[in-house]
Amino acid sequence: MWTQRLDSRGAMSRSGFDGVGFQLGGWLVGNDYRIGNSGVVGFAFGQGEGTQQLQHGIDRNESRYTEGTVYAASAGERWYAHGRAAFGQVRQDVNRGLLLGRTFEGVSTRYQSRYKMAHAEAGMRFPAGGMRLTPFAGMEYARIDRDAFVEEGAGGFGLRSDAHALVRWQASTGMRATRQWNFGSGKRLDVGLHAQWRRVIDANGESMQASFAGIEQWSPLLGIGLSRTSTLVGFGINASLSPRSALRFAYDYERGQYDSAGGVSAGVTVAF
Repeated sequence: MWTQRLDSRGAMSRSGFDGVGFQLGGWLVGNDYRIGNSGVVGFAFGQGEGTQQLQHGIDRNESRYTEGTVYAASAGERWYAHGRAAFGQVRQDVNRGLLLGRTFEGVSTRYQSRYKMAHAEAGMRFPAGGMRLTPFAGMEYARIDRDAFVEEGAGGFGLRSDAHALVRWQASTGMRATRQWNFGSGKRLDVGLHAQWRRVIDANGESMQASFAGIEQWSPLLGIGLSRTSTLVGFGINASLSPRSALRFAYDYERGQYDSAGGVSAGVTVAF
């Protein structure tokens, strides 16, 4: 059984739009089960909260999510493969400010979204001068179903939108490099670097229709949008203190067309 604390923060920006800063935090708890000598299956449950805010305004979005995940992995002498499927829901509390002539009005709304995703990845390991190089490739599917919403306040000049769905398929490829030092008595140090390139190969529902709450005037709601390509780099350290205990630390940084984000994870593993 394991637990993990999550933290991610970054920003989204695009020419012609105000920037948006975001911060996400949460936790995961899960359980792994061995299958033979080289396989594992497991499940996890997590919760988290997030904040997104305009860099030059008072517009603010508070979110809270819950998620369940199942996963499986297997590894041979030179290869590995793993996959996972996740489903969850997000509650959004959105507050915005509108300037109507010389009057400043606030609008707010609350809505929920449900999401599901599946991810699979496989790679091959090759020795190279005391290191192990692992080229890999993966595929990811994600779908988000958002409820309809109506912004209250500002005399009907808030926005409303019908229920909406977003579907994306994303492919990835990359390389990992690891180096291991064995000190005997179950003590070991692993240091790894990785780089990954991602590209959206198909997407539907990236733009949605919205209207004023009090006036029937529908049009596409434009925003910063989602990056169609991104690059992820990072490093990790795994220190085995004994055959039954280990420390781990990892940092990742991702940069896309319109967004950038960093994430860190750390933990202690003790086997009973």
